[in-house]
Amino acid sequence: MLSRGNILVVDDEVNLCRILDAKLSRSGYEVLTVHDGLQAVEKVRERRFDLVLLDLILPKLGGVEALERIRKIDSDLPVIVMTACENSDALARAQDQGVAAFVSKPFDLDRLVHLVQTASAGGRTPEEGTEVLEPSGIFQARQQAVVEPEEGGARLSATVLARSGGVLHLAIPEGAPALMAGAAVKVSVATGGALYHFSGTLTREGDNGIAAVTIPPVIHRIQRRRCPRVELTAPATIRTRGRRIPAEIRDIGAGGVSLRSGERIEPGTEGSVSAARILEFEHFRRDGRVLRCEAQDGGEAAREFRVALQFDEADEELQLAVLKHLSEAGRLSS
Repeated sequence: MLSRGNILVVDDEVNLCRILDAKLSRSGYEVLTVHDGLQAVEKVRERRFDLVLLDLILPKLGGVEALERIRKIDSDLPVIVMTACENSDALARAQDQGVAAFVSKPFDLDRLVHLVQTASAGGRTPEEGTEVLEPSGIFQARQQAVVEPEEGGARLSATVLARSGGVLHLAIPEGAPALMAGAAVKVSVATGGALYHFSGTLTREGDNGIAAVTIPPVIHRIQRRRCPRVELTAPATIRTRGRRIPAEIRDIGAGGVSLRSGERIEPGTEGSVSAARILEFEHFRRDGRVLRCEAQDGGEAAREFRVALQFDEADEELQLAVLKHLSEAGRLSS
């Protein structure tokens, strides 16, 4: 494999460096890792790199200071800052030195590789044509999550409040079983574009239902579709244009549902799907629009069709129910 370029990874977390080395090497890059700011400056002075991945919190010489010295050596070298640092002054100083992107820990490895590919090739990052990403990271307020003790126990629904450095703050509903401080837990979080899963330690639990869980610097996606889907079989009814069409649900997610039907329904048709007792719902009904209707046994005389119905809007309640089901089915192990 021809090398796509030389990447310098600078982070004092040795395991993270190993992960990044393996991921970037598989993507075709030559990778060198160092663990402090002084080493980073020395390596940039000694050889040419196509990009630097730089943490801000480093021993011997901080990341901002290292970046300032690197800029005196090579003012045009692309640098992606990856950090859990929330010091606004440090971030502003780094931005003043010119960076290709900010990536908050924890970050998505695939997303990082995409940024590396863009920045090392001399292009701009894809967000609004700007070169700097706001350090938002994976987790955002109001995302739905599931928390489960590593050694077994009740799975709790939760809501993301905020991320602070290496800690994720969660709101646990009133009346939920208590989680012991110091317990090892598994956490699953569904975002707008993926489903993430990680293991951490519950660092505290207040009387107000707020818990904090440590998070690793890198989290792997387990599902890549816009909304997680769960496969299930359940009788349903499609209502459209005054018709009631018997159908069978085959899989469902917050964004839509796939059904098997004995009748053709034209794409673009508005309608609704209803069912009894699926997932956590006694009575389920959602409105949407038919995206596809494909014959399953061929020809004009087809007697079975696969219908894809997209909901009018993504359903957070359904997303959480799907997430719980996947977790209970053991689909969320990393």
